[in-house]
Amino acid sequence: MNEQAYALEVDKNTRSTRNFLKKILAYDGIQTRGAKIYGIADAIILISAADPKWLERYRASVKQLRLDRQIWFASTEQIKREGATGAVWANGSEKKYSLRDLTFCPYCKDRNFYEIAGK
Repeated sequence: MNEQAYALEVDKNTRSTRNFLKKILAYDGIQTRGAKIYGIADAIILISAADPKWLERYRASVKQLRLDRQIWFASTEQIKREGATGAVWANGSEKKYSLRDLTFCPYCKDRNFYEIAGK
């Protein structure tokens, strides 16, 4: 069984798309150079935000970057209700996935899954 690491970015009130994107580009830059985030390679980046409007702004801004990186979003409220492992993670489509779905993808090839999921 493969192990998967996650980098969780919890945004409380950044309220700045520019500052948020700096964080995301820093994560991307680290992984693109082959370095590790806190000693972990190829982490899936999970973003949680308290304000649903800002969460959507962040998701839209990341989509415009067209990074070759797995970045998933969930509201803090969804995580409180269903747990971080529940089907709360989305990345541009309305369909939500669980961490298990993101990690194991049992019904498709990994790369194809992320394309289908609206990367």
